[in-house]
Amino acid sequence: MIKIGSLLFGLALPLIVFSGEEVLTFRIIPSPNLVKNADFSQINENGHPAGWRFDNCSKSPHFKSQVVKHPGGNYLAVNSEWNKFGYWLQFVPVKEGEAYVVSCEVQSDAPNPAVWLLNQVKKASKKKSPGKVQYIIARSLRHGDELKEILSDFVDEKLINNLSPVRWNSISSVIVVPLDLGINRCAMRVGIYGGNTGQARFRNPVFREARSKLQVEIRGAGWKSLRIKGAKPESIKLDPAQENQNVSFVLPKGLFVYKAELTGSNGRKIHREVANE
Repeated sequence: MIKIGSLLFGLALPLIVFSGEEVLTFRIIPSPNLVKNADFSQINENGHPAGWRFDNCSKSPHFKSQVVKHPGGNYLAVNSEWNKFGYWLQFVPVKEGEAYVVSCEVQSDAPNPAVWLLNQVKKASKKKSPGKVQYIIARSLRHGDELKEILSDFVDEKLINNLSPVRWNSISSVIVVPLDLGINRCAMRVGIYGGNTGQARFRNPVFREARSKLQVEIRGAGWKSLRIKGAKPESIKLDPAQENQNVSFVLPKGLFVYKAELTGSNGRKIHREVANE
């Protein structure tokens, strides 16, 4: 033992002087994006995104689309008239009972951008007739800058997820594919769900399994356990004698904030949050 004044420090339990930010480093590895040509880098002979096809729900000749090359990321620009409906479509393979994160970044001058998902039933069973399971994630300009200005008097602006013609806004959701319907693919549509005449823009469409891998680096000796509620596993024992340790968890829920608790041999605790987005 080392004696300093009247205090005793055990060599096996070093004094921890790191801050929470320095001790814990999180790295999230999301499941692969199942959307093909999600960056719109592959263009077909018509100048449209390869691997996608247009679904003109309104049978309107006024839909015009083009891929715009941009250093910040290519995007798909879609022009429409008032109250029209049309989408760029791609089929994505899915598994029954699995949860998926679905998202797309959007801008709009006037139309309502949307992500419309339609689960495709493979075949009818003897007990159940074929059907459709659909989800619509839409955003209206009524949720735009004017509403943000009004709400900012009551709510922190960072919490207002508004639609804008100049800033990219992500519309996202988590869906679970129903069991026992024979569903093996989902029609993912990104496009326009009514609204006014103008242009909507889309980039980075994502359709992936909700679960992500979380890699954690713990720096400094003296730590005995790391617990992340809801993760798999939920708790991992650490070696207090090690100066640096690396552990892995699985985060099963998408678009969810997990709470991590790091506990030291001296009873000290560090709390952090990590978002699976």
